[in-house]
Amino acid sequence: MSPFRADDICLHRKLTALHAVPGVPTAVGAVRRVDRDEDTYHSALWVFPLDGGAPRALTAGAHDDTAPRLSPSGDRVAFVSDRSDGKPTLYLADLATGHTRPCGAWEGTVGSPRWLPDGRHLLVTLTVGVGPDRRGQRAPGATPARPGVVELAWRLPYKADGVGYILSREVHVFRVDVSTGESTRLTDGPFDVMGVDPSPDGRRIAFVRTREGRFAHRTDLWLADADGQGARQATDHLATVMQPAWSPDGRWIAFAGAEREGDGRSRLWLHDAGNAFTRPLGDARVEGGGLPRPV
Repeated sequence: MSPFRADDICLHRKLTALHAVPGVPTAVGAVRRVDRDEDTYHSALWVFPLDGGAPRALTAGAHDDTAPRLSPSGDRVAFVSDRSDGKPTLYLADLATGHTRPCGAWEGTVGSPRWLPDGRHLLVTLTVGVGPDRRGQRAPGATPARPGVVELAWRLPYKADGVGYILSREVHVFRVDVSTGESTRLTDGPFDVMGVDPSPDGRRIAFVRTREGRFAHRTDLWLADADGQGARQATDHLATVMQPAWSPDGRWIAFAGAEREGDGRSRLWLHDAGNAFTRPLGDARVEGGGLPRPV
């Protein structure tokens, strides 16, 4: 075996996301690679037969194609790509032909696509501009910050790695009609939604959002009706909640989380959506991350 050389890093491939749905004989994943010529990373979508057959590329990998989600029928893939103008936005790909098209027109950054059970709608998170001088309060005439204008850091965190200052934007949940691209906003308020998942019957959504004010560094699990109404907080004793995923029967919501602030280690938890009870899942020594869909 030859010794490792610096150029060997360009041969590295990493599976960053993987998704499958019941009854569909393939999974779809995002594979990241090093682009030596452009001195950056690119990511392509790949299709993996579950019978052990040879995988095939669904997209060319000349851009960052990430966060793939198979439709309930398994014929389409929703994903996020920066292929148009460098800004992550929503796309759809035909699993058989590989034909891709943008879905909707977006001003902000799109993330976390999730299919609703009807196969005709998606949930996504989207960054929206807000007036930082309002300190999270809703008021007529609030506008995003202008470039070069000094901002007062009135809450923590006020910036994020790879993003920059975040006081002039929020992240919220939108429902998208995949045939028309029209979207409907489901959440609103001085907080960021970090992840979302629809219930198997499509009647409710589970989402993770930050708290308001000086505790904005903490996240909690929330539940709401499918139209965003009736939102209620489901956890309050955890410092961090991430990656909610419903069980197939709609009773449980699994997620990763930590009890103490600043704890870089998270474990798995279960929330009983009917009885509003949350308990740890499994051994505390097993770290939760990249949470799969419960079976």
